[in-house]
Amino acid sequence: MLQVTAESYFEDDRTRQADALVAHKLLENYDKAAERRNDIAHGIVTEITAGRLGRFGHFLVPPDYNERRTKPPGRIDRLYRKSHGISPGFKMSRNRAYLARVKFAYASYDIAGFADKFGELALAVEFFIQNLSTFRQFGAS
Repeated sequence: MLQVTAESYFEDDRTRQADALVAHKLLENYDKAAERRNDIAHGIVTEITAGRLGRFGHFLVPPDYNERRTKPPGRIDRLYRKSHGISPGFKMSRNRAYLARVKFAYASYDIAGFADKFGELALAVEFFIQNLSTFRQFGAS
């Protein structure tokens, strides 16, 4: 919706093509940020171990019911999977092999890095909006 609004806003003024390009890049970054936000908001924390090697630590991973973010473990009863999202009798062992099944496993420093990037993106958008309103206020194009 934001992309369509930006296209409509900038199509009337061909002299602001640079602004349109910046808006497009900001929206692309927002799409990527939204994916990371969803990973964080819907993830679960689990401890990953490596047998005799010990613990890898705690990671944020996708829940097993999210089939877009996980691969199923071996053979699964299709009827049960459709109604419950997991296999009967399947017990999750959170070992290093588990990491091959998931699309992401974020440590706390990964999430802190995302928070920094979210803040940078918010500042870039604020700067962009401020410049648009300043130009409009003084009649510049």
